[in-house]
Amino acid sequence: MKDKFLSTEHYIAYNQLENDYKNFIVHYDDYYNSESGSENFEKQKLICIKYLESAIAQKAILLIDSKSDYDKLFNLKFN
Repeated sequence: MKDKFLSTEHYIAYNQLENDYKNFIVHYDDYYNSESGSENFEKQKLICIKYLESAIAQKAILLIDSKSDYDKLFNLKFN
C-alpha cells in the first residue's frame, strides 16, 4: 500500500488523517449529546478542536482542500 504514496511523509499523513477523523467522529458524538455548558461538553469540544486542527495539518501535507474543516473548526471555537 505504501508504494501508492509520494513519500513516507505522505503515507504517515494519510494514516494520521484517517485516525484523526475516526477519533473526531467519536468525540463529536459525545459533544453533540452532552448538555450544553457541562464539563463533558467543554471537554469534548476541546478534543474535537484538537482532532480537527490535526486533520487540517495532515491535509496540508497531502495538498487536500480543507475549507470544510476550517468552517467546522470555526463553528466549534466560536459558537
